[in-house]
Amino acid sequence: MFKLVRISCLMFYSSALFKNKFSILPLFLLGFFIVFILSGCPYRSVYSIDTEPQLPINESYLGTWETMAIDANAKPIKVTLNLSKNTDSVYNVEFSGYFGRVNKKKKPVMDTIAGTSYLSNISSREFMNIKVRNLVFIAQVIYKNDELSMLAMTENFTNKMIKYDEQLRNALAYHFRTRLNPLYDDDFCLKNMKRVSVKN
Repeated sequence: MFKLVRISCLMFYSSALFKNKFSILPLFLLGFFIVFILSGCPYRSVYSIDTEPQLPINESYLGTWETMAIDANAKPIKVTLNLSKNTDSVYNVEFSGYFGRVNKKKKPVMDTIAGTSYLSNISSREFMNIKVRNLVFIAQVIYKNDELSMLAMTENFTNKMIKYDEQLRNALAYHFRTRLNPLYDDDFCLKNMKRVSVKN
């Protein structure tokens, strides 16, 4: 289950992550430091599996997808993923939901995390390189029965210090070749998302 408290990992590494600006950043950062200490984060890096996109977009992925998440109060909420075409090989990606921000009246405010992404293939497995500002998050992509899953790799899937793109590719290939159960960050995985609309 995708736990919204783990959004802190993204915000911890980018002070301007959200499209909407907010004025209570110090309060958020305190919470993010606590979460960061108590739990890991999905793998993130300045490197990608491929330096440049090598594959065309899969148009089956275009559209709006929804799944349920658990917020900081252990309540189920809806998270929306929008994938649209940027170029023939790059997606626009947006994650929308109530990520803990409130307005002056203490009411939850909808926020959107936006970036770009492109596909890579390793040993017949498909991965998404999701770039948010200057950080890249890696997720395995599984599309089956018109349901889309993005399985985020955990930060400790490798003990190597990645220094260039090809090294990241090799580390992922080795990981999936040698492990029966790959190390996903389960709290940050979007599983079995349902399509709610189609985009071109």
